[in-house]
Amino acid sequence: MQGRQAEDAVAGEWIEDCGGVVALEDAGIKDVSLMLIDEAAEVSDAAYWRLRPMRATVEHGGWLWLMSTPQGRRGFFYHEWENGGPRWTRIAVPATECPRISAEFLEEERESMGDRWFRQEFLCEFLETRSSLFQEEDIENCLFDALPPFWRSGGEY
Repeated sequence: MQGRQAEDAVAGEWIEDCGGVVALEDAGIKDVSLMLIDEAAEVSDAAYWRLRPMRATVEHGGWLWLMSTPQGRRGFFYHEWENGGPRWTRIAVPATECPRISAEFLEEERESMGDRWFRQEFLCEFLETRSSLFQEEDIENCLFDALPPFWRSGGEY
């Protein structure tokens, strides 16, 4: 079933969804008290929004864990990380803080995969997607508050 998505599955069927295994509510799974979504940045937004309601009948909505390395500033994983508010506990452990991973290994990986992939995979950084027409920093540099407003209070020009 390589390459199939959760939204394409038939009732009762387990499918692989980009590294994480998911099950559908139609498969008879209900009262989900702990939902783990591994490689969450790789799971489609549609699959995520279809999985969330499976926790509805459990007291306090059960537990939902999203585990992943970032894959750009897009999708539900990025949105929940940046804008999910206090209901989420965020834990980031860059590989540089893991004593079991040597500095030599990390340097080899940086040289092999390049800085961008290394920062995502090993430093837990949400980077801009490469397909962006404009870089976020460039847009922010164009914005400033130095101009007076175009109208006076009360809406008069």
